[in-house]
Amino acid sequence: MRNETSQKIQNFAGVLFYCIIALSVIAGISYLMLLQGISGAVALLIAVAMGTLLAFLYKYVCTGFGEIVEHQAEQTALLIKMTELMKDVANAGPATGSVTPRTAEAPAPAKAEADDGPNTPAVRLTTRAVGEIVCPVCRKPQLSNRNSCYSCGCRFIYDDEQPAGR
Repeated sequence: MRNETSQKIQNFAGVLFYCIIALSVIAGISYLMLLQGISGAVALLIAVAMGTLLAFLYKYVCTGFGEIVEHQAEQTALLIKMTELMKDVANAGPATGSVTPRTAEAPAPAKAEADDGPNTPAVRLTTRAVGEIVCPVCRKPQLSNRNSCYSCGCRFIYDDEQPAGR
């Protein structure tokens, strides 16, 4: 997975490598002309060897930096993909083995949660769940912060929220 920035950095490393090699050869030839004889030849070899070593070092560093940029781009792409998958899991239906996203429609507006008398069924639940609950009467999933079902009107009575005297 090569991105544009990584490719530019690695191309720059290649160009820099050849430029440093050329400069070291030019410097070596100028030392050869300045210092004639054996000392000039030794100066030429030292300049070319040091220039080549420096060129390899710069190319290695720039290529490594390009690899870092490339891996960061890969990690960013994986993070985005992971976030999308987590959203799909969060929007999935109840844990029945099927992963189907919820519809974009909001549930019907909640009716007033007043006691409608003996005609409204009531269900005792031990504790208030976090996230979603499924109405025991009509089996419709809904948020757990409700005190009655939005579909059938069944009241939810939580034992842990009742006063101690009741």
